[in-house]
Amino acid sequence: MYLAPQSGSFAVSWQYLDLVETAWGVTRTGETYGASKEDGRTPDLIAVMGTAPDGSQVQGYARWAELEGPMPANPWEAASWEPVARDVPVYAPDGVTQIGVFTVGG
Repeated sequence: MYLAPQSGSFAVSWQYLDLVETAWGVTRTGETYGASKEDGRTPDLIAVMGTAPDGSQVQGYARWAELEGPMPANPWEAASWEPVARDVPVYAPDGVTQIGVFTVGG
């Protein structure tokens, strides 16, 4: 890269992100929690950024089954499906304590 400023000042920064796959945690009830694996496997509780009751962002876990939502029962239901926003609970790593919501769809 070549930069030739005529006047003033500037700054250039580069960032490199190295993703390291980690083991999933396990709750007392046996549910797994963490991030999806590179091979597509997902834990029971998947890492999300949600909204806390005070409106701030909160990092927690949502149940994968709740993120997926209900599947259409037949082709006619699928054809008439319209995306509607819905809130899914966001939990602490224990999988019980709700700390916010994650909005899906819409």
